[in-house]
Amino acid sequence: MSDHTNAPNGAKAQFDLSQNPLVNPPAIPYGAPALDIIEDAHFEPALIWALDKAKANIDAIVNNTDAPTFENTIEALAFASEELSRVSLAFDNISLVNDSDILSDVEERIIAGDVTEFETTLYFNQDLFQRVKAVYDDKDNLILTTEQRVLLENTFRAFESKGANLPQAQQDEFLDIQKKLSTTTQKYKNNALKHRDAYEKLIDDEALLDGVPDLIKQSLAQEAKKNGHDGKWLIKLNPTGTSVITYADDRALRQELFEALDRVGNEDPYDNKPLIVEILNLRQRAAELLGYAHHGDYVTSDRMAKSADTVLDFLAKNKAAYHDKAEEEFETVKNYALATGEISTFEPWDRGYYTQKYKKDAFDYDPQELRKYFKLENVVDGLFQHAEKLFNVSFTDANDTYPRYDESMNAYEVHDKDSGDFLGVFYTDYFARDGKSSGAWKHVFRDRSDYQGQNMPAIVINCCNYPEPTDDTPTLLTFREVETAFHEFGHALHALLGQGRFPSITGTNVKRDFVEFPSQIQENWAGEKEVLDTFARHYQDDTPLPQDLLDKSKEAGAFGKATMGFGQTRLGLFDMVLHTSGEIASVDELIDIANNIQAQTSFFPTDLKDPNLMISTFGHLFSDPLHYSAAYYGYKWAEVLDADGFTAFAENGLYDRATADALKVIYQSGGTVPPDELYRNFMGRDPDPDALYIREGVKDDPDSTPSAHNTPPKPQP
Repeated sequence: MSDHTNAPNGAKAQFDLSQNPLVNPPAIPYGAPALDIIEDAHFEPALIWALDKAKANIDAIVNNTDAPTFENTIEALAFASEELSRVSLAFDNISLVNDSDILSDVEERIIAGDVTEFETTLYFNQDLFQRVKAVYDDKDNLILTTEQRVLLENTFRAFESKGANLPQAQQDEFLDIQKKLSTTTQKYKNNALKHRDAYEKLIDDEALLDGVPDLIKQSLAQEAKKNGHDGKWLIKLNPTGTSVITYADDRALRQELFEALDRVGNEDPYDNKPLIVEILNLRQRAAELLGYAHHGDYVTSDRMAKSADTVLDFLAKNKAAYHDKAEEEFETVKNYALATGEISTFEPWDRGYYTQKYKKDAFDYDPQELRKYFKLENVVDGLFQHAEKLFNVSFTDANDTYPRYDESMNAYEVHDKDSGDFLGVFYTDYFARDGKSSGAWKHVFRDRSDYQGQNMPAIVINCCNYPEPTDDTPTLLTFREVETAFHEFGHALHALLGQGRFPSITGTNVKRDFVEFPSQIQENWAGEKEVLDTFARHYQDDTPLPQDLLDKSKEAGAFGKATMGFGQTRLGLFDMVLHTSGEIASVDELIDIANNIQAQTSFFPTDLKDPNLMISTFGHLFSDPLHYSAAYYGYKWAEVLDADGFTAFAENGLYDRATADALKVIYQSGGTVPPDELYRNFMGRDPDPDALYIREGVKDDPDSTPSAHNTPPKPQP
């Protein structure tokens, strides 16, 4: 353990803590964080302080001379790390948007060291485990609510699944593994981020950007201006920069950018492949210590799927369903590209470019025209209108009430319009910045709970990496980015609507292969004309989105659905095969496994040394000790549920009150009800396994009448 008694005198240390906004936060409504004054240097002392409080709370539970009860053991344990959770979640959020040497050092020493040791050894505490076991053994004699019973079951199972029954030597080894995983996954994340941000390409001849839409060029010019290159264009490996691969007529530029992306995390000093091997082997050994054949079975044992074999069967079915249609789409684009006479071979950096050209010719459709109707501010307003119609919740601007760490952020208060109850604080951080992790995500500063009799509403954030507005043009989203906004908003609604007392089973704290259902079903509304009419208006003349342009976008969008499904299946296979392969002997073996997946799921030649499988930037798998490892299949698993579940709205109406109320129960219930039971309560039946294939056009609907395979839902009391 680290020695934290390094202050020159006790009074100075106490004064410093009193000035630390993470330890002694200013008065902000509902305990929201003081994001405007939290500095990187505040985290280390705050984490140490919070860790000491958590340890004292655990000692109090263990040393309690009263007989173990649900209240003095299970509930006390559920809130023992409340302050540590609050500070840690603030750290998680800030470190995701601000890559700094200070935070990386705190991550390595305090988070991966002291915090990981505390969280791991907690489950080795035999005195604590015996108190938990005593309550669990007496569960049939206890009068508990459903939520309390779930917490009791989860708590006891957590001790068993995290090594409480291991001999001392194996506990020591398990602890060492968890520390190494925390450090190694953080290094993986930092490597990918630093390598990505290190790439820049300055363009001083606009002709090199022929074919690139004006909106994208304006963003590149803005990036150049910010970096002291006014009058030029700066390409970085962020979503705007890499979109050049899709549009640039200059093939050499497309190739350069594609290969730069493929090199991220694959070259010294940022080579992540050795770290992947280490991470996989640490996970494998941890699973073996706990009695599992591999990490895949360890993870899925507490999921809807129940076993890795079930997942592999599911992915094999997906691969078979998507393969032929995906290959047909590939050959269509390839033949189109070769027929132009512009190229003699079809390479990966040609695919996106010729796909968009093919769609433009085949469907008379230009996605850049659709983009002009998706001004970010209007999309956000559309999200809020949608939530109000669907779940009767309101979002009110609260920038004057809640501090933010960046002026581009926004804060909102969320209320239930039926009851008037305050549901939480919602932040948005939508723009790409240096040092900010790539992609899009929902995170929390606090899950909803009832702590010491005090209502603690959720504090939630959505982050994306959309281009900033330029001097001439607002931020305009692609349709896929609109879908992403709906997706992450779905996660946020899941957290905000949660009604539980205990944070570990509230909101999005559900089984990993179910957590994407409440987010993915929201994407369905993004393409409906009734919804689009509320926000899709041309950014220049405010005219609504024309029906014919929407029809063209849907027709063009149908082309490539199989390719996307096949691609997601490929990533799921890559994940699960790696996590069921046992010990990986070397980087060469890792590459062999990746090449094998590539051979099964790509229509390009597969003799690539480092296949384009996101190996070295696949943060879902390798930037966290657990995260989506052996769980990436959950996206496709949840798509089956969302495709099937949305049929209820297709039949009953997009905002049918009874149907929406039935869906709302899923968001409110969190992890207090098994997901298969929640789904049956919503739909009145089990999911239709072919619903996704029918929606994506890879399987014919035997009966196109929705009522033939849909029982209208009934709200649950």
